[in-house]
This record gives sequence, structure tokens and C-alpha cells, in this order.
Amino acid sequence: MVRERQPDKAPDWPEMMAWRPDDFPTELPAEFDGRGGRARFMRASGVIRGYYGGQVRHGLSVFPREQWLFLDFATLLAEPNPTLDKVTRHIGVGRFKPYPPLRQLMAGSPSISGTAPTGADLMTLARPLEPELAEYVALTGLSVDHWTTERLLTGDLDAAEQATVYARKAGLA
Repeated sequence: MVRERQPDKAPDWPEMMAWRPDDFPTELPAEFDGRGGRARFMRASGVIRGYYGGQVRHGLSVFPREQWLFLDFATLLAEPNPTLDKVTRHIGVGRFKPYPPLRQLMAGSPSISGTAPTGADLMTLARPLEPELAEYVALTGLSVDHWTTERLLTGDLDAAEQATVYARKAGLA
């Protein structure tokens, strides 16, 4: 929409999607050398998805705040129709009639090869994301109290127990 109104000010999606945290590796780790390494690294690195604060900050620098509608995914799953009503109001289109069915399209694999995570592994991943979560909350006004990373950081969730849950879910335990 921005591109049609202000083509000289509209970012390309690649520009928007290419954002990386300042401390993100600039070179591929050695274990990803070789054919297809970059693609494997991007698929294997779920950590980049945890930089929510930086992603929102960058997004707000690209698109005006009034174009953003921040939603909680758990609320979408629990209350899909009222959430869809918020979305249609925000973008100025009519409500769904009927509402589309809620479908699970991206189910995880029940069997993953590799080493099971430990509680220490989870905390190693969680600690650097703590400021990201705080920035995300400040920028969006959404709570993350129910997020696994936040619960690990506050001690409301035992890291070793959560690692066991993940290992079982992935078929590694």
C-alpha cells in the first residue's frame, strides 16, 4: 500500500526482512560450510526469531506505527473470530462472513535427529533475549508473561524440565 502512495519512501520487502541484530554473526559458523550451508544456517537458526524487540523497532522505523496492529498469537488461537474482527477493523475492510476455519498448517516434526537440549542450553539461548523481550513489551504493549522464554528467565519454568519436554516432543528422549 505504501509503495502505491509513496514509491520513493516505500521499502522493499527484502530490505524489511533482511534485518539482523547488530551482534548477529557476519560469517557462517564453520559447521555450515559447504553447499547449501547458508540455507541450512538460516533454517537451523531459530534464535534470530527471538530478537522480537529489535525486529519491532526496525519495523517501526520502516512503517508508521498506525499501520501496525500488534496481536498475541495465543489470543488468536483462543479467540480467533474477535481477533480477526480487530484485524479487519484495523485495515478497514469488512468482517469475515463466515469466519475462516482455524487450521494447523505448520506442525513440527515428531522426530528430529540430533542431540537433546539441556536446561543449560535453554538458558544459554534465553539470557541474551531478555532485553529483546523487554523492548518488545515496551514497543507493543503486549505481555510476554506466558511465553516460555520469559517464564524461563523469571524462574517460573524449570529449564531442565522444559528441555525434557522439548526432547520428548522432538523424539529425542
